[in-house]
Amino acid sequence: RDDFVYRVTVGELPFVTRVFPLGGQEGALTLAEVEGYNLHWGRVPLDTRAGGGSMREAAWRHGTGITNTVRYAVDDLREEIESEPNDAPPRVPRVALPCIVNGRIDRAGDVDLFAFDGRRGEEVVLEVKARVLGSPLDSVIRLLDAQGEVVAWNDDYVPEGLTLRALGLQTHHADSYLRAKLPRSGLYYARIADVRGHGSVDHAYRLRLSAPRPNVELDVTPSNVNVPAGRAALIDVHALRKDGYDGDIDLFLDGHAPEGFDLGGAFIPRGQSHVAMTLAAPAKGPTTPFELKLGGRIKVGRTVVERPVLPADNVMQAFLWRHLVPAEHLAVCVQKGGGRFQAVALENDDALTIRRGGKAKATFRVKGRVAVKSLRFEPIDPPEGILLGQTRFAGNGFSFEVKATRDAPKTGETVNLIVEAFFEGVVPARDRNGKPQKRAGTRWSRSLGLLPAIPVVVR
Repeated sequence: RDDFVYRVTVGELPFVTRVFPLGGQEGALTLAEVEGYNLHWGRVPLDTRAGGGSMREAAWRHGTGITNTVRYAVDDLREEIESEPNDAPPRVPRVALPCIVNGRIDRAGDVDLFAFDGRRGEEVVLEVKARVLGSPLDSVIRLLDAQGEVVAWNDDYVPEGLTLRALGLQTHHADSYLRAKLPRSGLYYARIADVRGHGSVDHAYRLRLSAPRPNVELDVTPSNVNVPAGRAALIDVHALRKDGYDGDIDLFLDGHAPEGFDLGGAFIPRGQSHVAMTLAAPAKGPTTPFELKLGGRIKVGRTVVERPVLPADNVMQAFLWRHLVPAEHLAVCVQKGGGRFQAVALENDDALTIRRGGKAKATFRVKGRVAVKSLRFEPIDPPEGILLGQTRFAGNGFSFEVKATRDAPKTGETVNLIVEAFFEGVVPARDRNGKPQKRAGTRWSRSLGLLPAIPVVVR
């Protein structure tokens, strides 16, 4: 197709084909071994500074050129390097949990084992990052007890949904993950191999051995948002829940956001991995594009943890697979508002609680003069069983009924209702110059943009 575009660069270019280890500990000096073409050095530093996210990319300047981009991972756990022999007991190194082991399945048929002590009822996680970091390894992992019996195993692990930043543009989800409860106290083994029996010095991996670390990775799409002045634009926040975290996620604007911007429906209920919400702009905002930052807040045990919401774009590859492709910034541009319809705000940010077969009222305030009785409202992809009812106008504001049908899902969880506003009128018999108009009497409609998201709970 016309949009299948490419660039080819030809020459004696520096090109990295292999990196080891595939990442490093946050804040620790990490020098990675590199091999490839036209390279005059064998080691490069990895940026492990705090705040950069768990999955990172780097390219290195080489003379007058620059290398290709390489992906690597950063974690805050202690790191170890695999040492051979470790194919079978008793030649198996013991590791202390939690840790990350950097290793290689360095020949066909090779397996790596790591021994650790566990207690009955303790929950452990084995997680591999290899293919997502460019390694050809197609991992399979097994958790074995002291007698070599399999407690749990996993080949390919695909988190819920396909639009996942953590997988990059990969369509072969070859990395492994398992979470298991230990049946008894004693010695255990973590075993990793290539499921096809392949191996080479290229087959590198990072194996995390730890207790579950409930967490979440957050992304916002799209990375470029055009929002009308005084109104709202639709954005989506995606949550990749990790190690069993299933709680609520509160979303917020970074403290450096320009005054007057507001998030509508900024909440992801427990168990859900996505929310459609709105970003509202003030009637008079920045006149040039600017970078906006979002954050997420979760509660792990009694500890409140804040996580960055990283910008991305939801794109399709090969007509089926969808991916969250990382972007550098969340860029926002405020467009000039139309007419005197300056700003709309939801009067009460609390969720509307509706019983099945019942209704509730959403009330909005309008800043600026506008013939509110000429407004029409339409829901965009409304939640199942949620309908708009009668609209009422009062002064410089309006309200409408939100109804829940008798068969609406009774989840008790918050969902967002997104509504678009239209300004309607009739073509007059004559124009401003008094000339008759051919389309006199014809009704017309113009979109005024989105209203702030309306949180709804069906009980």
